[in-house]
Amino acid sequence: AHFRTLIDLKLEQAGAIVEVVPSDMEDPDELHEELVYRSSVRNFNYLALCSESGELEMLDGTQLQLADPEPFFKSLRNNEKKVAVGRDTFGNEVVLFGVNAAYPMKNGENSMALVAAVPIEYISTMLGTDEENALIYSYIIRRDGSFIVGDISDEYPDYFSSLYQRYQTDDREEIDAFIQALSTAMNNKEVYMGLQNFGGSSQQIYCTPLPYSEWHLVTILPFGPLNETVESLDRSRTIATVCVCAVIFVVILLIFYIY
Repeated sequence: AHFRTLIDLKLEQAGAIVEVVPSDMEDPDELHEELVYRSSVRNFNYLALCSESGELEMLDGTQLQLADPEPFFKSLRNNEKKVAVGRDTFGNEVVLFGVNAAYPMKNGENSMALVAAVPIEYISTMLGTDEENALIYSYIIRRDGSFIVGDISDEYPDYFSSLYQRYQTDDREEIDAFIQALSTAMNNKEVYMGLQNFGGSSQQIYCTPLPYSEWHLVTILPFGPLNETVESLDRSRTIATVCVCAVIFVVILLIFYIY
C-alpha cells in the first residue's frame, strides 16, 4: 500500500505538470523552460519528452536509457501511465514516470508523453528497504527475480539466486518449489502468500504485483526477530508489573506504619 501511494503521488505530480503547462505556448523554448521549472518544484531530477517512436528528448538532466523499454513505450502508446527503471549517462539508476502529453519537441514532432524521473534511492529510502534491524524486509523484483530495489541487490544477481546462496544447507528441492510457485503467481499477476522455512527460521512471504509497472513487491516477515521482540516486550511488561506491585506494597506498609 505504501508503494502504491508513493508511485501514485509521483505520477500525479507528473500529470500535474501537464495540466498546468499548456501545449499551445507560442515560444517552444519558453514552453520547455516552463516544463523544467514545474518539474523541478516537484522534486524531479530529470525531464524528457517522449516521441511516438520512443525517443527521449531530454529537457533536464543527462540522457536516460530504459532497462526494459518495450513495455514502457507500449503502455504510453495505449494512453496509460507507466513506471520503469533505467540509467542516466553516468550509470546512475533512476525511476521513470511516464504520462501522456502532446508537446512540441525540438525535432519538430509532437510528443506522445512526458517522462519525469528521480534517482532510485528515492524509492528505496521511502520504502525503508535498507533499514537495519527491520522486522519486515521488502524487495521489488521483476518476474525473472532480478532486483529493482533491495538491500541485498549488491550481493546477489537476483532474488532467486540469493535463496540458493544464502541457504546452502537447506533442501534445494524446497527452494525450487518455492521459486516455481512464486514465479507462477507473478506470471499470472496474482498475489502469493506462503510460509517458508529458510535457514532454520520460518518466514511469512507475501508477493503482490505493483501498479503501472512490470514489478512485484516481495515482503518478508521473519518469525525469529519477531518472536524476540515479543519476548522482549513480555519481559518488559513483567518487570513493570512487578515494580508497580512493589510500589503498591510499600505504600500499604507506610499507611499501616503511620496509622
